[in-house]
Amino acid sequence: MNKSITFNFTFRNYNKVKDSEIFQPLILRLLPFQKQAKTPFKIPPKHWDKDKQEIKPRFRDQHQTLIKELNILKDKLNAYPRRIQSGEIYPDNVLDEVLGTKERINIALSVVEFISDTPAYWGEAKIITHIQNVRGVEKWLKSYGSSIRELKLTMLNDNRIIDEISLALRKSPLAKTTIAGYMATLDRVTDIAEIDNKRPFKNRQLKPKNIAKKPRHRVEEANLQLGMNKIKTYKDLEAYLWFLYSYCLQGLDFVDMANLDENAIYNYNGETISHFYPFGDFIESEGGKALTQKWYIKGDIKRSKSETSITCLVNLFPTLFIRDWLHYVMQITSPDIVYKGKDRLRLFKYKTRDSNFKRLPENYRKIKVYYTSPSKKMKQLFGVSSQLTRHSYTQIGKQFLGLTGDQMDMQLNHSVRGSLDTYQKGENAQEMRDLRHNHLINLLGVTRIVSLLYNKMRDDYKAGKLCWYKRDKAIPGMHPAPAKLVTNDMLIGYALLKHGISSEWTDDLQREFTALQLEFSRPKPEYKNGEIVLVQKKESEYPVRYRELNEIRKKAFGEFPIAISKNGGIKVTDKILAETLEQDKILDTVNKIIQKG
Repeated sequence: MNKSITFNFTFRNYNKVKDSEIFQPLILRLLPFQKQAKTPFKIPPKHWDKDKQEIKPRFRDQHQTLIKELNILKDKLNAYPRRIQSGEIYPDNVLDEVLGTKERINIALSVVEFISDTPAYWGEAKIITHIQNVRGVEKWLKSYGSSIRELKLTMLNDNRIIDEISLALRKSPLAKTTIAGYMATLDRVTDIAEIDNKRPFKNRQLKPKNIAKKPRHRVEEANLQLGMNKIKTYKDLEAYLWFLYSYCLQGLDFVDMANLDENAIYNYNGETISHFYPFGDFIESEGGKALTQKWYIKGDIKRSKSETSITCLVNLFPTLFIRDWLHYVMQITSPDIVYKGKDRLRLFKYKTRDSNFKRLPENYRKIKVYYTSPSKKMKQLFGVSSQLTRHSYTQIGKQFLGLTGDQMDMQLNHSVRGSLDTYQKGENAQEMRDLRHNHLINLLGVTRIVSLLYNKMRDDYKAGKLCWYKRDKAIPGMHPAPAKLVTNDMLIGYALLKHGISSEWTDDLQREFTALQLEFSRPKPEYKNGEIVLVQKKESEYPVRYRELNEIRKKAFGEFPIAISKNGGIKVTDKILAETLEQDKILDTVNKIIQKG
């Protein structure tokens, strides 16, 4: 078997179950692509030799049938490294084909029949448009003498036919935008049908160039801020929170966020997930560094619109506060689709991909039906739909931070073309991306908006201004409040929302502070006792400038009266408590003097 492409049999959580005598399914992994799938074979992990990839000799008599079936499968696997390297089959499709779990698509189907049979991927409103696009291609093929009368799925695997389609469309009097639309439909068919020749028009650069794009406008801060005044129902609030949450996650859409859960966090080991707050090191905590831990989703799930991996800091304040508030509101407005478990990130009951990243069309349809409403409400509230959340994020980065297109691509984990020499030193450092991420949240004023929104929703509810459903007024005591601190993290978050940071701490100072922190926090090689060793400097050994900046930072943060308790809740800090007790003592003494006359 090819050394660089290998198959490996193992068990889920192998180190925990390796001595177990309970039958468990063997997992087949494809390396180095990190693909895995459950096989139909079950065996006690104790009976399996992971290094030799076979059943241990002393247990073989118990598994004679299984040994024969495994040998047949191993022989079958030998052909796949060559097929993958030659491009005959994509790594994403290998395990489904090997194990026979792939839903077989009849490639003899016409393209129109295939689109009609898979409505969940196209949407009820647009499926007719895509069918018309295919009929348009067939019309112009016929007009220019082609023998093709009806496009079949199998034809899209043949680049000669792809070239024939391209030539016919270029000769037609159709506008460039129309031709591009026809080609985009066929590209999408190859993707959904998992045809080997994926997206041939895009990948072979056959689409028309220099098409005048429809202008896309980012959200305007004033519209977003004044849009709070237009919130009249709980559904309006739900839509508003969705936009803020998506923006804090760098513009992920509803389908992407449906697949977010704790398993997507690459540095997660079962710990309690709370906020990361840039000044968290100045906040007292009985349970260690409670607000200084960063959690990232990185590469384990794919974006719905491309094969780009999602990479993002998911707990940068106020992201989780918005998420928790949104989850609470969804339990009121959308109980049929909201997630009801304990996962810290999940919002939807349904995912659009399974554990092997295979699409789940019916779940996708349910999510799409749901998000149509909040997306429309966003446009009514502040002028842009959910489709422009990521566009808003990138345009604010370019306009106010002066970031280039390549820098924003790197921020969003897009592929970057050209030489990396054009980037500044430390450009690809995760800390620098986190710094920009924080700046982009601050530039839109998200923290201030969330604080104002919470207070306004609370007051509007008490004043009877909000509608529970359509025009039915929400009645305090009868209907749940739209703004409620339902978790410890929300309590902590609310305290942070109320605590302002002095303008003395600027973005420029933050950048300088982060650069020094990056430089001196890394271990440096030193020659000691005949050996090269890595030496980690203590923070007290950092340059004077770093300590000066940290003092400015501490002063800008100011006195924070709240500390985090052992159970993750909040309490008054020991200093404030002591001052309060001292004041009580003085007041008590004064009262006694007054009583004595």
